Amino acid sequence: MKHPSEKNKKTATKSNGDDYSEEGTFPDGSPAHSLHPNHIQNGSDSSVNNSPRGRKNRPEHTRRAYIAAADNRRTQSERRPSDKHGRLLGRRPMNPHVRSTRETANQVGHQVKAFKREHLGARSKFDFQACVKCLEDEILPGWGMSPTDDGRSQTGTEKTTGSDVLRDYEQFLKLTLRKETDESIMGSDEYIDLVSLAKRARDFEILVPDCRRRLQSCLDQHARPHLVSLKQMLAVSFPPSSQPLLHTDNEGKDAVLRTVDEYDTVSSEKAATVDQKLEDLSNTYKSYKQTLRPFAEFVRSGDSNTAQMKSCCTGLLEVCRGLENWAEQDDEYPETLMQEMDEKKGEKENLQQELKQAKLDKLEKKEKINRLRKKEAKAAQLYVQYRTSRDRLRDRLGELREKDIMLQERLHTRREELNILKESKAENPEMTPRSQALSESMNKLEASIEKLESERKITRNHIKRVESEVKQANDRAYENKVEMVTFRHQREETEKESKRQEAEIISLRERMARLDELCEKLILVRELKISPEAYRKGLRDMRRHEASKADGTQYLNDACLQAAPALGKKWRKLYFYLPFDPPRTVDKRQRDIILLDTLASRKDLTENEVATKSLEKWRTFHRHGGVLDLTLALRAIHKNGLARKIEDCYAAQLEK
Repeated sequence: MKHPSEKNKKTATKSNGDDYSEEGTFPDGSPAHSLHPNHIQNGSDSSVNNSPRGRKNRPEHTRRAYIAAADNRRTQSERRPSDKHGRLLGRRPMNPHVRSTRETANQVGHQVKAFKREHLGARSKFDFQACVKCLEDEILPGWGMSPTDDGRSQTGTEKTTGSDVLRDYEQFLKLTLRKETDESIMGSDEYIDLVSLAKRARDFEILVPDCRRRLQSCLDQHARPHLVSLKQMLAVSFPPSSQPLLHTDNEGKDAVLRTVDEYDTVSSEKAATVDQKLEDLSNTYKSYKQTLRPFAEFVRSGDSNTAQMKSCCTGLLEVCRGLENWAEQDDEYPETLMQEMDEKKGEKENLQQELKQAKLDKLEKKEKINRLRKKEAKAAQLYVQYRTSRDRLRDRLGELREKDIMLQERLHTRREELNILKESKAENPEMTPRSQALSESMNKLEASIEKLESERKITRNHIKRVESEVKQANDRAYENKVEMVTFRHQREETEKESKRQEAEIISLRERMARLDELCEKLILVRELKISPEAYRKGLRDMRRHEASKADGTQYLNDACLQAAPALGKKWRKLYFYLPFDPPRTVDKRQRDIILLDTLASRKDLTENEVATKSLEKWRTFHRHGGVLDLTLALRAIHKNGLARKIEDCYAAQLEK
């Protein structure tokens, strides 16, 4: 049989969650000191016998045992890893508030369970009517006392003032020690039960207020202020002015820390539940307290008192269980944050794939736009060429038609002249010189008419050919115009799609930046939960942030962050117009600008970053500055729009 202390020691070691053996032993159960390099199992020690043994001179069985133990043994750094390596190995130090909450809940739970096991268990069943009868008929008459002042049962709210009245269990327990009672009565079960009932009431009246006080103190000092998501500290490390802007479509998807919000809700619900249970416990205990006097009535209503005791114990255990679950959930909260961070990283990887595909699509659309632009230019060039050719052919066709009309008129004239000559010749059929002259004229006219008809035929054929060419040129010009307009519309649609693709790429990048920021927030919350030093530093930063808001420093900081990106290269000019208290000479200001330029060249800072640092330096030297000082300096360098914007944002502070 093991000694209880050894058993408790072993149980405590196991409960700590350590898989190593007890200190001073190896995992195989052998003592650690027996495997020292200079220790020999036959009982001789080389250091005592003045015969040191090296590694090669050790006995074979000792060397084998030492090597086996060294292979199975864990180093001190592995048994107790540091915070950094412990977190990498999956181990981390427990939050002291979680530990305190668990310890308080466990201790109170053990006390309540011990009370229930001793006084409200299956072996603690009493015959209350028999106990009342024994008290009123045998014990109190022997003591010369009465159960009530008038012999009747009093309610719990009425007070008995008689000196011979048994008031409560405390007086009963005192009288059992001072008054003499018959041995036959003292040996009866009813007398023993009465003493047990009095002791139970005494222990219960000590148990409930003490446990309730400890639980309330644990709730107020550890659970409520410290077992929270620490969401309020994120505003200190991530001010709103530094957060990237997102499209409204992605705000609900990416801009929420689901674990933090859920834990805020759960913490509020748990705090409200624990408060309600403690209030119910107080009400039940008050109701129980009203039944303590007189003692006879307390014993007579033993069933209801027992039920109230059980209800109070159940309430205490529920509060303990709620606090323990809360502490356990808070202890698992960093792992939940890591899970959400892994989800965010998975979402970011998906967004990276979408971004890659969007970039490829954008590149394809850009190439398509270039092809369509070339086709459109080619079609426009052909359209201009065919339109010019068509216009030239139309002009030529007009000339030919005018020529045809002219030839037709000349033919008509020649034919009329020929008809006149024929009529004249018909009137003078004789062969006279005049008729010969008419014949010659008629021959000339006929030859001229034949020539004009031949020329007109050629002209009409030319007109037909030119009309065909005009039709072809017109058709080709129309086709090229249609192609040009089609390519233009396709190019414009593709450009619109490319712009939408560009907006999608910007949105994806912003969502990725937002996910990175959310991961940083999750890491910060996790660090605050697992590191007491980081938590204390976060509390100091939050208090400093609240103090800076109270005296207006935070408003000036936000205003400087808002003004710095809009200054650009004009921060040097602004630095000379900013007020300093105590005053700062021009030479010192020039030296400050030189130092800032040197810092910017060494660290490759942008103008916006250098402007931010210049305003930080100004706030360092000008400790009592306000937003008004900044706006006046901005107006002095003709940045009226920026000054007006800052005044609109911090109007309340400027009024103060």
